[in-house]
Amino acid sequence: MESKGEINIAPNYSKETYLNLKLSMQSSAADWHEAITILRDRIEGRYFNQIDLLLGDINSNGFTIMALNCLLIETLFQFRDGKKTTPSPNSETYPMFLLEEFPLAFDVREKADKFYSDIRCGILHSAQTKNGSRLSDEQGFVVRLDSSSVVVSVLGLTLALRAYFDVYTQRLANPAEITLRQNFIKKMKYVCRGRV
Repeated sequence: MESKGEINIAPNYSKETYLNLKLSMQSSAADWHEAITILRDRIEGRYFNQIDLLLGDINSNGFTIMALNCLLIETLFQFRDGKKTTPSPNSETYPMFLLEEFPLAFDVREKADKFYSDIRCGILHSAQTKNGSRLSDEQGFVVRLDSSSVVVSVLGLTLALRAYFDVYTQRLANPAEITLRQNFIKKMKYVCRGRV
């Protein structure tokens, strides 16, 4: 987003602030800390802070929250794997990410596939959930199979995504996480080139 003539990659950080770090695998712990702070500001500012504003009325805002959650899942996958975009076929990559990173919630492939097709694609492409799958204000679960559809707890998925992001940033702070760090650097190059 452009603000006051600067391209911001997060609410409080410009593209230049990140680029000036010249982040590499050999960068100092302080530079990595700053890069992770920029990432946290990006993800919290664009997703979690907005979701927090909407959670006050989950019945009215559940659909919007889930749209943000679906976009966030795509973003988290791209950071984890260092991708400019989610590779095709997305119908394979997106569910695999759910199965790999959220195995307690997506414990069978059918849940991940139905979430992708009925919730993610339904909301983002058709502006509705599909095939009887639905969102719920219930708590205590993330996603459950219900006959041939899925029920997704808006709050449950939001909390799972927050927990994942916290673990991801902790891992990113560890110099032993070579592949994760390399992929982060790759993704941030795409972010800064695309100015988004």
